[in-house]
Amino acid sequence: MHVFGRSLPTLIQTYLKGTCVVRVAAVLVYALNGELGIHNRSAHIGLGLLPSARGKGYGTDVVAVLCHYGFVVRGLQRLQIETLADNTAMLRSAERNGFVREGVLRSSAWVMGEFLDEVLLGLLAQDWKPDRKPDLKPDSKP
Repeated sequence: MHVFGRSLPTLIQTYLKGTCVVRVAAVLVYALNGELGIHNRSAHIGLGLLPSARGKGYGTDVVAVLCHYGFVVRGLQRLQIETLADNTAMLRSAERNGFVREGVLRSSAWVMGEFLDEVLLGLLAQDWKPDRKPDLKPDSKP
């Protein structure tokens, strides 16, 4: 995925002012085998941060960039996040960017020998308020 001729992970690094904090590349997974469908303009997003980068607001910033990319660049209608119910950092990052809790998937994740609940969060294009202004200029240096 490219924005202004650059890959999405590079764009995220640029937005984070060159700080390499993303361990797992931020993900936009489109329905229909990676392509946007005529009737299903939605994506699931997720991210992972290095332990040393946690608690500094980077997750909230990355979610903001993914929202901009999904809604403005790709023209999506809906973004969705599923996260473990005890992942307060991701829940906070999502809600700060306008995501709404839509439900709980009870005992849906097998983690370290036990089933855990996941929270489903969603954000629609018409509800997105881009309060955060990511620096997405094509001439920005990573």
